[in-house]
Amino acid sequence: MKLLEYQAKEVLSSLGIATPPGKVARTPDEAATACAELGPVAVKAQVPVGGRGKAGGIKLAKTAEEARRAAEQIIGMDIKGFKVPLVYCETALEIEREIYLGFTVDRDARANILMLSAKGGMDIEQVAEESPESISRLYPNPWRGPLDFELTQLAFDAGLGELVRPLTTMIKRLYRAIPELDAVTAEINPL
Repeated sequence: MKLLEYQAKEVLSSLGIATPPGKVARTPDEAATACAELGPVAVKAQVPVGGRGKAGGIKLAKTAEEARRAAEQIIGMDIKGFKVPLVYCETALEIEREIYLGFTVDRDARANILMLSAKGGMDIEQVAEESPESISRLYPNPWRGPLDFELTQLAFDAGLGELVRPLTTMIKRLYRAIPELDAVTAEINPL
C-alpha cells in the first residue's frame, strides 16, 4: 500500500520521529484556514508519486490568501496521471541542509538495505544515477536490525559523521517500520 505524504507523516510520528505540523485541506478555503493557524506553509499535492515539486504541485504560501491561491492551482491538477484530490499544508521550514534516508528491499541481494546520503532533496534519483558513491548503504541483519557501530559507519561513509547521534536515533526509529508495520519501503527526503 502506498501512503500519501500526510498519512506517512502520521506513521513517522507514531514511530517517534518528529514531523512539522500540518493540516489536510480538501478545498482552497481549508488551505487558507490551515495557513492562518500554522503560519507560512508549504502547500503540497497529495498523490502517490514523486516529482510533485517539479510538476508544480508544491508551493510556498506566507499568507492565508496565498495558501488559498496555491490550493486553487494544485487541487485538480494532473501529476503523472494522478488527479490531485487534496493538499497538505505543512509549516514551512528554513532548510539548512537536505539529507536522504531510506530503506527498501534490494531484490538482487534479497535483503533489506538502508541508504543514507548527504545529497538529499528532489533529485535523489539523479544523485543515485550520476554519483552512486555518494549514497552509503548498509544491509542490516534482518533478525536484529542495524547495530550502533554499523549506523556510525553508515553516517561517516555518507560524510555525516557530525550527526551520528541524531541519525542513529532517527534510523532506528524508521527501521522499526519493517517489523512493526510490515513496511517494504520508507524514506525521508529531505531529512
